[in-house]
Amino acid sequence: TAAATTSTENSSAANETGREAWMRAVKERLVPAIRAFAPNLLIMSAGFDAAETDLGNVGVDRRGERKVGVNLQPKDYEEMTARLVEAVESCPEAKGVVSILEGGYGSYDASSGLDRDILAKCCVSHVKGLSSFGFDKSTYQ
Repeated sequence: TAAATTSTENSSAANETGREAWMRAVKERLVPAIRAFAPNLLIMSAGFDAAETDLGNVGVDRRGERKVGVNLQPKDYEEMTARLVEAVESCPEAKGVVSILEGGYGSYDASSGLDRDILAKCCVSHVKGLSSFGFDKSTYQ
């Protein structure tokens, strides 16, 4: 019953990847909070350093050991952005969304140097989410 359900939910949450936990938090925590607050303007600090191969996508634990990062995919940025835009648009006094590029670096290869391909893909996906261009809500249910 309730205790068993909570235990099962906690167990599955513990087995999530960083990406799965991140996207679940957007859907279950951030979007409802935006709707409840009902802002008239949303200002996004659009950072892409949680992307799978981005240099900024690492974690460091309390012992100073590097851990695997969140590993978001470009499509996640589109979904995230579209969900946030949709949440704001549902607010009665909504005036719009502002997005400011904040982070994301690219990936590094010793032989070729800095490759900004992942940053470019994430930016394009974010803009698609802002404009809802190509956004099929049925794929994100």
